[in-house]
Amino acid sequence: MAIIAHIISTDMYDGQLRLENSSVAQANELRRIILQSVPTLAIETVIYFTNTSILQSDYLAHRLGLIPLVVNEKMSKLTTVNFTLECDLPSDSKEILEVFSDQLVSDNSSVSARPDILLLKLKGGQSVKLVAKAVVGTGKVHAKWSPVCKSVFDDDPHDQSTFIITIKTVGGLTPKQVFKSAISILSIRVAD
Repeated sequence: MAIIAHIISTDMYDGQLRLENSSVAQANELRRIILQSVPTLAIETVIYFTNTSILQSDYLAHRLGLIPLVVNEKMSKLTTVNFTLECDLPSDSKEILEVFSDQLVSDNSSVSARPDILLLKLKGGQSVKLVAKAVVGTGKVHAKWSPVCKSVFDDDPHDQSTFIITIKTVGGLTPKQVFKSAISILSIRVAD
């Protein structure tokens, strides 16, 4: 009997999928695919032209790599996306400039950084100018490419062959995009 998958509910970050005619092993495999095999974009390389902020370049590069990148098209069409960031304050400025992820400018209009993440703060005389290269990868290589921060499954108490998979995305892909990609990967693995 074929496995049947129904998306029960989704919102901006949370989603639930009902997996029918399935086993515990198959439900767990889909959960692991969601965590490790669904491709996403993440910043991998950062080139600094200027960094006089208090944050060391390596620390800032790590923060940039963990920012969820929102993709408005199929991942299969993308390989790399470049982002630029230029921020500075005059040396006589007394204010503190908060730099958020939405100040990263993408060279691809269908990809943007999730906007609500504080990257760093600059004071008078400090500046940051960089180019960051995002590439497609999977959570198996590094957690920054995992599309979710939670992926769990539970069995249906009324049917031993039905499981509910619950996810919480990091905001780069919608729950529906994650489920569709994971089911596609599972179908290929089962066919092989």
